[in-house]
Amino acid sequence: MTEFDREMMAALEADGEYLRQMTGQDHGPYFIDAPGCIECSAPLPSPSDAVCETCLSTAREALAQET
Repeated sequence: MTEFDREMMAALEADGEYLRQMTGQDHGPYFIDAPGCIECSAPLPSPSDAVCETCLSTAREALAQET
């Protein structure tokens, strides 16, 4: 986990706690249990990623061809 991931996690937990205190209800943070890339299920380098580099590159190439 990178420093950014740790800082983001702390911020999400703080936001969830603040909302719990204000509303009395649980507001997360909630995480989707995705073991890999949402497109091809390949392992991801970081928990904050949803798509692997291969699928991301493919999407970039497809978008470049459309323009």
